[in-house]
Amino acid sequence: MSKRTLANRPDQDRPTLGTSKIVQWLKKHEQKFLYIGGAAFLFGGLAHFATAQSLVLNDERIRCAAHQLLALTEGNLGALLMVVAGIGTIISGAFGAYRAATSLLVVAISAFVLRSFVHIFFNLGSVNPSVCALTSSLP
Repeated sequence: MSKRTLANRPDQDRPTLGTSKIVQWLKKHEQKFLYIGGAAFLFGGLAHFATAQSLVLNDERIRCAAHQLLALTEGNLGALLMVVAGIGTIISGAFGAYRAATSLLVVAISAFVLRSFVHIFFNLGSVNPSVCALTSSLP
């Protein structure tokens, strides 16, 4: 761009007709105000939830649902998932789609070690099967 076109373009720092210095200053710093306002809304809104940590929760149904899901993943469904992902990895690698091959390889390996990861990260230990059988029949 030449100097002539730059001089003819309206610049946000240059005063235009009908705007005062306060409006110009607000337009210049509006992004900062939006960030500060968004952070204030976020922290102000989450403060209520942070103080609600004394709630007593019976998580037996969640524990049983996770146990049933992990039992399926360890059983026939997990074996099927590992085999299909392994075959997909080989086919994707043969066609040169190395991103897809890597993704499918991660799926195959994670189906194999899912219960160990869940136990390590979430401390989801053994579940009494009789309790899960009773809660699974509830509506």
